[in-house]
Amino acid sequence: MSGFVYKWINTSNDMYYIGSHKGFPDDGYTGSGKFFKRAYSKHKDFFKRKIIYIGEHFRELEEFILEELDSK
Repeated sequence: MSGFVYKWINTSNDMYYIGSHKGFPDDGYTGSGKFFKRAYSKHKDFFKRKIIYIGEHFRELEEFILEELDSK
């Protein structure tokens, strides 16, 4: 199973969303978080995505990053 970890950055306010997805960066997936989806649907042009990791350990890395950031 391969996937990736990504970071969406809202360039209007520097807020960001980190997530992971089983699949490939070019498969059309954007994200699933309620707040992210709402903001992205209103202002797609404000967002830029950065791929942090591609590989088998995508879920573990996402969890590690979110724990390190003390994300809720």
